[in-house]
Amino acid sequence: MKQNSGQSAGVMHGIMIKRLAHNVRILDRPHSSPRIEQAAGMCTGLQGLRFLKEHDLDARPYASACPGFQMLDKQAKIEPNFDSFESNFCPEPPTRSKEEGKAVYDLGKRGNNVIYKNHLVTVELDNLVSDGGAVVHADIVVVADGAFSTIRHRLLPSLQRQYSGYVAWRSTIAGQDFSQATRIFLRRTSQRLSYAMPGENGGLETGKRLLKWVWYFNRLEDTLGYSEQHD
Repeated sequence: MKQNSGQSAGVMHGIMIKRLAHNVRILDRPHSSPRIEQAAGMCTGLQGLRFLKEHDLDARPYASACPGFQMLDKQAKIEPNFDSFESNFCPEPPTRSKEEGKAVYDLGKRGNNVIYKNHLVTVELDNLVSDGGAVVHADIVVVADGAFSTIRHRLLPSLQRQYSGYVAWRSTIAGQDFSQATRIFLRRTSQRLSYAMPGENGGLETGKRLLKWVWYFNRLEDTLGYSEQHD
C-alpha cells in the first residue's frame, strides 16, 4: 500500500492499515525530515479519540484541556505510531509488533500519476533529490497530498478549487508574546482565529506552548484588495 503525503490524515490512514498487517510506504515531498520540531495543534473530537484509543500504543498524555476541545500533539502521538520515529517529542516511540506490516516514510518523493492495470496500482513518482523518476507498485493508493495534488487533478480534472471569499494572514508565535491588547484589537477589527499548539519538544504546559493565529478579511475576487493580497 502506498500513500502520497505525510500529512496527518495520510499518516493516520497509514497507521490503521499497517495495524492490519499491510506494508505501508508514505511518499512525502520535503528533501529533509519535516518531522523534527514541526508539531501541529489540532482539536480532537470523538473520532480522533476513538482513533487514539484503538491505535495509540504510547501511554503518555497527549492533550491540553481547552473549553470544549482537546489539543492534540500530532508530532508526539500520531507519527511515532506509524514507523516508531524517534524525536525530542517522543524519545521512546512504540515498537512494531510482529502482527503489523512494515512502515516506510520516504522523503524527497512526489507522486505524479497512478495507473491501474491487472489488479495492481502503479505509482509514477518524481525523485526530488536526484531529479529522476521511478515507479512503485501497490494494492491500494491513498492520495492525501492536499489541494494542489497532481494526482487528484489527473484523476478528477473537472474538480476546480473555488475562492472562499476571504484572504488571511497567519503566523505562529510564543503564546506569552500574544498580548491581550493584540487579541482585543483583532477581535474588534476583523475575524480571527487563534489556538494553542505544542511548543519546543512537544511542550503542552502554559508558558511552553506556541500560538497559531489567523486574521481574516473578506474580499471579492475581482477587487484590487484581493489581487494584491493574493499575489
